[in-house]
Amino acid sequence: MSRCLAVLLGLLATHASQGATPPAPFQQRYGDWTIACDNVRACSAQGYRVLGPDEDEGQSDSQVQAGLWLSRDAGPQGAVHLQLHLGSRDGQEVPEGSRVDVRIGGRDFRRLPLDADLPPAIAQALVRAMVEAPRMRLSGRGSEASVSLQGLKAALLKMDDTQGRVGTVTAWVAKGQATAARVPLAPPLPVLVPAAMPTRLPADAELVLSRQLVRHPAVIQDCYLLQDDPPEADRLPETAIHQIRPKEYLVLMECARAAYQTSYRLWRVKQGGKALDVAPEVLPDLQEPALDLMNAEFNAGKLSTWHKGRGLGDCGGNREWVWTASGFALRLANEAPDCNGMDGGGPGLTLWQAEVQPVPKPASRP
Repeated sequence: MSRCLAVLLGLLATHASQGATPPAPFQQRYGDWTIACDNVRACSAQGYRVLGPDEDEGQSDSQVQAGLWLSRDAGPQGAVHLQLHLGSRDGQEVPEGSRVDVRIGGRDFRRLPLDADLPPAIAQALVRAMVEAPRMRLSGRGSEASVSLQGLKAALLKMDDTQGRVGTVTAWVAKGQATAARVPLAPPLPVLVPAAMPTRLPADAELVLSRQLVRHPAVIQDCYLLQDDPPEADRLPETAIHQIRPKEYLVLMECARAAYQTSYRLWRVKQGGKALDVAPEVLPDLQEPALDLMNAEFNAGKLSTWHKGRGLGDCGGNREWVWTASGFALRLANEAPDCNGMDGGGPGLTLWQAEVQPVPKPASRP
């Protein structure tokens, strides 16, 4: 063990023993690996950098997408999930039920499932093998690739620290003699109580209000499609208007178009005589309120967005808010930082999660 790592482990052990307050959700890069931990200290990490032939004695095919995603829940018995990915040479979708062989250092793991959770015992064994290894080799279905493990050990050490595992038998890197009972319990999930879904206006009423909105100064200021030239206002951007209560509405309007995604804005609009009171709807996010909503949809009381990092849609992030009595509340924040060739960027890294209380069904009449 290097002197620097030994000093870091000592500092982390002191930090854990003092029962420090769990950190806020974060995402951090270590070498070729990215880790994220959310608001209940559930952590996930992923690495999708395929080594080139010059980095792997000419054996790796850098044209094949490959990698690994893992997560661990907080708490003494935090569940472990691990998924492997190995693309095909022709870029076609990997058939369901496909298997792969894995070699890490001198250890071989045979016929492991792709793009699905591995059995917990195998997942734990893979992690133990990877901690000190420089690379992981995957082969199967005519494809071969070596994935860099540079940075994984630091990411797992950060995970140990965040979840209070330093110095316990449950740690992956900062292992000690303390029992699992010393690991803090996971914080409870926030519970969101959904309110009744605002009602979408009939098409004719929606059209009338839309024509007023596209000429309102506050809407024009925030909506780029209304700034380019006057005919855009006549064509009316895609707009959905839901009524919260009499003379009060939520307006979701298309405001910018790019090559592979569309940006929307959300306002709360109140009618007062002939004038419209227009204000941006506050959508809580991890740092600042969200304003530009990429590829947004509002349906069944949930507002969802998905921003693409590139046209292929293999990286980016998504958010989901639930409509409650006090407005929108954040239910999910997820990021997929590595453009890895997988649909949606793979499982992704969760930064925020909340539980939604089921809406009670109305009692049936006798």
